[in-house]
Amino acid sequence: MRSEIVALLNAYDVVSKKIEALPAEPGTAFFVVRNNIRRAAREFMQECALQQAILPKDVHSVVLAAPAPPPRPAAKATPPAPPSEADKLRMQLEVLHEQRRQIEGFIKTFKQQGQKDDVETLRRSRLDVDLEIARVEKLLKAL
Repeated sequence: MRSEIVALLNAYDVVSKKIEALPAEPGTAFFVVRNNIRRAAREFMQECALQQAILPKDVHSVVLAAPAPPPRPAAKATPPAPPSEADKLRMQLEVLHEQRRQIEGFIKTFKQQGQKDDVETLRRSRLDVDLEIARVEKLLKAL
């Protein structure tokens, strides 16, 4: 599944680069549209790269695994307590910190490859994640 996603993203990238290569006079509407298509494609592919990094390594085992047999009912088993609000916020904070680490890795990689536009987009994404981390931490402290 990962290879299919990567192949589709590569095809998407090729198409957006072909559009960007079309001749256009600077300052014309077509010039602006052409550049915006390429920028949007780059941002979309970065978002997909972040999402793909979160996917499990072996998607087939997750999707195709046989369902586990239902557990045998225990005598007077009490259902597990739902997670508290603080637990939910801690889990959300964990995910946000993982996203931030992944973004940092992408920034480092793209810096080495000299992709300045991508680095700038990722820095904006990192700032958004930092703001969300601060918001969740503030909520957690208020509990």
